[in-house]
Amino acid sequence: MKYNQSAIVSTNFGNTLPLVGAVVAGPPAAAALLVFSQIFKKPLQEMVQIYYDIKGSFEDPDVKNTSASYFSLLSEEFKCSQ
Repeated sequence: MKYNQSAIVSTNFGNTLPLVGAVVAGPPAAAALLVFSQIFKKPLQEMVQIYYDIKGSFEDPDVKNTSASYFSLLSEEFKCSQ
């Protein structure tokens, strides 16, 4: 079996900001961070995305970091929807 895949790994970083703010600085900071995280939700998610290119055998896969532009190019080439 051989791999020829790409993957995106991302976290939901924006949802943890208000909780961290509440623990570190109290309720006023948590409220401010909640507003901030909702306004900048999409940019925050894109900041913490990592793109991988996976090729090779199941026993010894070759996993490499790649870029968003490479991933987009592959998506267009194989007519994938995002």
